[in-house]
Amino acid sequence: MSKTLVYFASLAVIGAVFVVLGTASLVAGAVGPGSVLMALGGLSLIGYGGYTLIFASEPSEPVPQDGIVWTLAVAAVLFVLWAVVFPPV
Repeated sequence: MSKTLVYFASLAVIGAVFVVLGTASLVAGAVGPGSVLMALGGLSLIGYGGYTLIFASEPSEPVPQDGIVWTLAVAAVLFVLWAVVFPPV
């Protein structure tokens, strides 16, 4: 279960960073397909992770191998650091 939680939490964190970056671009006036799709894609990642964890009968079924899960967790941490160090606005 912990590997499953790490996988879906990492997806949700990456989705949240995308939502923040896309929304910040939209608020700054850079309305375009890239910023809109970034915000919508981030919401989709958050929704997928939450829905699968809450409503799936076996949420560990779509989880990939251990190496991919931990790579995704490291990527989520790096995305958060990137968004904090280089804020969008």
